[in-house]
Amino acid sequence: MGVIPTLVKLLGIHCQNAALTEMCLVAFGNLAELESSKEQFASTNIAEELVKLFKKQIEHDKREMVFEVLAPLAEN
Repeated sequence: MGVIPTLVKLLGIHCQNAALTEMCLVAFGNLAELESSKEQFASTNIAEELVKLFKKQIEHDKREMVFEVLAPLAEN
């Protein structure tokens, strides 16, 4: 199991933890730009988790963070 599936699992379990969620989003944003991470992202339900998170967010800044991760993933 690589880092991406582990982070997706953490995000799904601890989505109420703002600090952990933000850390996962930053990591996803960095990893989404790497060509080598595409396969790991494809093997997870990252899009599902991010959409759930996006819907739960009230703050515009947090929604923007989620969107910034979703955008490069949609291009893959």
